[in-house]
Amino acid sequence: MNTDSGKGQEKSDKKVIRVLIMTGCSNDAAALRRYMSDFHRYNVETKCAANIAQALYRLRNERFSLIFLDSRHASDVSPI
Repeated sequence: MNTDSGKGQEKSDKKVIRVLIMTGCSNDAAALRRYMSDFHRYNVETKCAANIAQALYRLRNERFSLIFLDSRHASDVSPI
Protein backbone atom coordinates (compact mmCIF):
# COMPACT_ATOMS: atom_id res chain seq x y z
CA MET A 1 0.00 0.00 0.00
CA ASN A 2 1.30 3.45 -0.77
CA THR A 3 -0.08 6.94 -0.46
CA ASP A 4 -0.07 7.60 -4.20
CA SER A 5 -3.67 8.00 -5.32
CA GLY A 6 -2.65 8.51 -8.93
CA LYS A 7 -3.24 12.24 -8.64
CA GLY A 8 0.38 13.38 -8.51
CA GLN A 9 0.95 12.69 -4.83
CA GLU A 10 4.29 11.23 -3.81
CA LYS A 11 4.67 7.60 -2.92
CA SER A 12 5.35 6.75 0.69
CA ASP A 13 8.88 5.60 1.49
CA LYS A 14 7.58 3.46 4.32
CA LYS A 15 8.40 -0.23 4.28
CA VAL A 16 5.43 -2.42 3.35
CA ILE A 17 4.55 -5.30 5.64
CA ARG A 18 2.20 -7.84 4.05
CA VAL A 19 0.20 -9.78 6.63
CA LEU A 20 -1.92 -12.90 6.19
CA ILE A 21 -4.58 -13.29 8.87
CA MET A 22 -6.04 -16.78 9.13
CA THR A 23 -9.16 -16.66 11.25
CA GLY A 24 -12.76 -17.65 10.87
CA CYS A 25 -13.84 -14.59 12.83
CA SER A 26 -14.11 -11.28 11.01
CA ASN A 27 -14.07 -9.45 14.37
CA ASP A 28 -10.60 -10.86 15.12
CA ALA A 29 -9.32 -9.80 11.71
CA ALA A 30 -10.80 -6.32 12.12
CA ALA A 31 -9.18 -5.94 15.54
CA LEU A 32 -5.77 -6.92 14.14
CA ARG A 33 -6.18 -4.48 11.26
CA ARG A 34 -7.03 -1.65 13.67
CA TYR A 35 -4.03 -2.48 15.84
CA MET A 36 -1.65 -2.62 12.87
CA SER A 37 -2.94 0.68 11.48
CA ASP A 38 -1.05 2.32 14.37
CA PHE A 39 2.30 1.22 12.92
CA HIS A 40 3.29 4.65 11.66
CA ARG A 41 6.68 3.56 10.37
CA TYR A 42 5.18 0.94 8.04
CA ASN A 43 2.42 0.53 5.51
CA VAL A 44 0.56 -2.61 6.47
CA GLU A 45 -1.35 -4.61 3.85
CA THR A 46 -3.59 -7.37 5.17
CA LYS A 47 -5.26 -10.33 3.52
CA CYS A 48 -7.55 -12.82 5.23
CA ALA A 49 -8.08 -16.54 4.91
CA ALA A 50 -11.03 -18.24 6.59
CA ASN A 51 -9.53 -21.73 6.53
CA ILE A 52 -6.35 -23.66 5.80
CA ALA A 53 -7.21 -24.19 2.12
CA GLN A 54 -7.57 -20.44 1.53
CA ALA A 55 -4.40 -19.75 3.49
CA LEU A 56 -2.38 -22.29 1.48
CA TYR A 57 -3.72 -20.86 -1.78
CA ARG A 58 -2.66 -17.35 -0.77
CA LEU A 59 0.74 -18.57 0.45
CA ARG A 60 1.38 -20.29 -2.88
CA ASN A 61 0.44 -17.20 -4.89
CA GLU A 62 1.46 -14.22 -2.75
CA ARG A 63 4.33 -13.16 -0.51
CA PHE A 64 3.77 -12.29 3.14
CA SER A 65 6.01 -10.83 5.81
CA LEU A 66 3.93 -12.11 8.69
CA ILE A 67 1.19 -14.70 9.26
CA PHE A 68 -1.31 -14.66 12.12
CA LEU A 69 -2.84 -18.08 12.72
CA ASP A 70 -5.91 -18.28 14.92
CA SER A 71 -5.34 -20.99 17.53
CA ARG A 72 -8.70 -22.52 16.57
CA HIS A 73 -7.05 -23.55 13.27
CA ALA A 74 -3.87 -24.96 14.81
CA SER A 75 -5.13 -28.54 14.54
CA ASP A 76 -5.65 -28.01 10.77
CA VAL A 77 -1.93 -27.42 10.25
CA SER A 78 0.33 -30.45 10.20
CA PRO A 79 4.10 -30.21 10.66
CA ILE A 80 6.10 -30.32 7.47
